[in-house]
Amino acid sequence: MNRINRHITDNYIRKIKASKKTSKDAKEMTDIDYERISFGLSILLSKVEETLLIGVFFAIRGSLKELIISMIVLKAIRLYAGGIHMKKEYQCFIVTFIYFYSVIFLSEKIYLSSELSIILQAFSYMAVLIHTPIESRLRHITDKKKIILLKIKVTISFILIWISEIILMKYSNLISWSLILILVENIAYECIKLFRDVKKKEATYEKEL
Repeated sequence: MNRINRHITDNYIRKIKASKKTSKDAKEMTDIDYERISFGLSILLSKVEETLLIGVFFAIRGSLKELIISMIVLKAIRLYAGGIHMKKEYQCFIVTFIYFYSVIFLSEKIYLSSELSIILQAFSYMAVLIHTPIESRLRHITDKKKIILLKIKVTISFILIWISEIILMKYSNLISWSLILILVENIAYECIKLFRDVKKKEATYEKEL
């Protein structure tokens, strides 16, 4: 799959570069622009593959509807907040699969009380808001207005999800767990950041020696 993705991405970039002679926009593109397009396209293709594979598994399990709902919740948040990207595609697949399996399994086995659900979802919202936007390889936003706008959009997403949770009472526990496990993801993000900072400090210390 990686080879197919790379082949499609490389061909697409070659076509854009070939159009430099005729397209004004293509002429103005830099190597960084090409890298961003390549990175974005490769992520898109891997996400399509990932979704299909996970979809097949949960369809066989009889939980396709639950998967779709939890996917909508996750995507509604990640669209503006961003998310953690692993170095390898298979790592992304494993993490994503664990997330959806955990959401569906826990929602089936553990019913949360309204009070506990509200508290945990509030923590999840605050954690996401603090970390929005999560930095990725080619997503480094420093403009304060853009950051504030993304935080507002994340807040709107949460409000819409909460409204959906009230309307879709049958799936309220599933939606609750979907949001709560996003909190776990944010805790994991903090741990990863801490680990990277420690590694950087160690590397700097070794250089000084």
